[in-house]
Amino acid sequence: MADYEDVIVVDFDNTICPFRDDFACVGLVPGAAEGLARLKKGGYLVMISSARNNAQYGGAAGEAYGLMVQFLKSQNLLYDRLDTGFNGKPVGYAHIDDKGVGCPLTPEGWVDWYKVCDLLGV
Repeated sequence: MADYEDVIVVDFDNTICPFRDDFACVGLVPGAAEGLARLKKGGYLVMISSARNNAQYGGAAGEAYGLMVQFLKSQNLLYDRLDTGFNGKPVGYAHIDDKGVGCPLTPEGWVDWYKVCDLLGV
């Protein structure tokens, strides 16, 4: 088995937390905490990856990335790694992202975690 087959790469904005222009993290996308837990229980390694690590936002040392890290810790969400952007685009079995082609969304435009987990069989 390839080393990436047990990795699920998960976006942050509109996937875990609703996006705001000021990058503040207020509330969870419905089903996100449960979805991350289902992925972990299903044996996947969960990597959080976000454009918040882009140089235009200050990289992994920037405020946008820092707000994301603080929020993830405050919510006690289950994940294994945070992508800092230093190694290029992360490789995984699947990418869960509201901008991903074919990713099921709620009417609000957020990731529909219940459908995603069903598709992944977890």
